[in-house]
Amino acid sequence: MTSKSKNLSEIMQELKKIDPESYEQIENNVKKRVEKIRGGARFGAGRPKIYPVRLKRAYELEEETVKIIEEIAKEKHVSKNQVISIAINHLSRCKAF
Repeated sequence: MTSKSKNLSEIMQELKKIDPESYEQIENNVKKRVEKIRGGARFGAGRPKIYPVRLKRAYELEEETVKIIEEIAKEKHVSKNQVISIAINHLSRCKAF
């Protein structure tokens, strides 16, 4: 064996000679996968949506409120949007308002 490492095409050519049946199976699987992904994004790629519908709005908040939101988000390892959403959902169930 040489010190030069083989690339994938070299390995596949060797496999074609040694075990043509396995080579054909691998080639067919690759072709099927390529057909599925050509012409668009891969199925299931990217982040899944957390919420079905998201509306973008801008609100003015006091600096202290923003700091609290950021601290909670960092402490709980969630996004600032999640902190605000959870807080609003909690307050909407609360009888205090």
